[in-house]
Amino acid sequence: MLLVPVAVYGAVLGTMAALAGGRGGVIAVGGALFVVSDSVLALGRFLPGYEFALHDLVVMSTYLAAQGLIAWGVLVGLRAGRAATVQPPLAPDRRAGATGR
Repeated sequence: MLLVPVAVYGAVLGTMAALAGGRGGVIAVGGALFVVSDSVLALGRFLPGYEFALHDLVVMSTYLAAQGLIAWGVLVGLRAGRAATVQPPLAPDRRAGATGR
């Protein structure tokens, strides 16, 4: 009954984790924390007899940390990309093709 939707969600979650891991740094850590969050959440929802006193705290803290790290990593990457594309103008004597001598 839930096999197909759970399998599809697992594939999407695995793809997200692989893509986040490929970005490296804080985005990879954020992706890993997101997988931890969803795994603990799934255990609580689908595993009969699962008892973990700090379940809600672990789910929400790893989820919030994951989202924060992913967002921070994206912002840092965007800022770095923008800084790399903006180059200061060359001084008049350093311009390409200038012969100052």
